[in-house]
Amino acid sequence: MLESSKLILRAVEPEDVDYLFKNENNPTIWELSNTITPFSKNTLSDYANSIHDIFAQKQFRFMIHLKAENKIIGMIDLFDFDAIHSRVGVGIIITDLNERNKGFAEEAINLVINYAKNTLYLNQLHCSIFSNNTSSINLFSKLGFQYLELNFLQWYRKSENEWNDENLYQLIL
Repeated sequence: MLESSKLILRAVEPEDVDYLFKNENNPTIWELSNTITPFSKNTLSDYANSIHDIFAQKQFRFMIHLKAENKIIGMIDLFDFDAIHSRVGVGIIITDLNERNKGFAEEAINLVINYAKNTLYLNQLHCSIFSNNTSSINLFSKLGFQYLELNFLQWYRKSENEWNDENLYQLIL
């Protein structure tokens, strides 16, 4: 568990299944996770009840828990964990629209940066951001992530005739 004055980042628990079911099955955020099919409650329950080991599974999900309201407001994922090359990808979503633009994403990412550096002893974090997602670009840039001048053109299909470009960002710890 990672903790700041306002947030707790914790592992997925069995009681999170309804929250996961609601959000993992929300087509409006599928583009962020490369998902195109819904998840069953049974699948999510199996996931919530499994062992979460970043070294074995190469990924880890933190639930973002707002202390003052005693509620989950989002998720932050570590993925493509590579212990040999000492790096991991990071992605975040604040699912509670009422809690966006309040600094919680920045606070959560800072907790993860500290965890990656001082617990996992990683050398770097990376993320991919759609080129039109100025909020995320501004957030990750503010936290020291550098744009690698790598732009994947039409990398993600949004609809039959609409595409998103994706940019790569990196933070050397």
